[in-house]
Amino acid sequence: MSSKKACKVWDSGREKRKGLVATSYEDLRKKGCATLNVPPGDLHKVVLERDGTQVCDSDYFDTLPDQTVFMFIKHGEDWSPQEGSDVVDSASVTDEGVIGSHRAWTLFLRVLEDPRTLTLMSNPDLIDLVELGDNLNSDGSFPVFIDRKLNVEGRREKADLIFDAAVRILNERQKISDAVDYVTLYQKAEAAASAQPE
Repeated sequence: MSSKKACKVWDSGREKRKGLVATSYEDLRKKGCATLNVPPGDLHKVVLERDGTQVCDSDYFDTLPDQTVFMFIKHGEDWSPQEGSDVVDSASVTDEGVIGSHRAWTLFLRVLEDPRTLTLMSNPDLIDLVELGDNLNSDGSFPVFIDRKLNVEGRREKADLIFDAAVRILNERQKISDAVDYVTLYQKAEAAASAQPE
């Protein structure tokens, strides 16, 4: 069940910036297009302005906090980081000796700035973080934009804490999913048994 959420909507050039209230992802798309004068047929995707993560449905929309900034990307346009931000292009992250994708490092940076975001991340995002941790061996170096955020001493320990937390959250979600599956199976079996003639 969706509730009202205060949102900020921007165009891809970050020139038009408007505020609105939406009750769902579909409502955000409709109102955002109207507010930014984007014909619905011209809209390619809606992404988070911060890191370019595409928002695809109301389930993910519901996990986002009030005042989240959404960028409306038309066909032929693409998301790019804001000048001066800590989010960098993938070429900077794939230098020799650096392991991990731009997306995974961007997620890592988001968690480094606010660890609570781990609990709001989708399972695919958490898996990206876990894989980054698995692939980052003792010889792997950190991208420059991560180095600036971590102290030289203890940087690996901070990273490991984030990767370990992602694993724990995924494990807990799996336990919850298994429990729900078990209850569903039990209810189906009970319903089948009660439907059998005596």
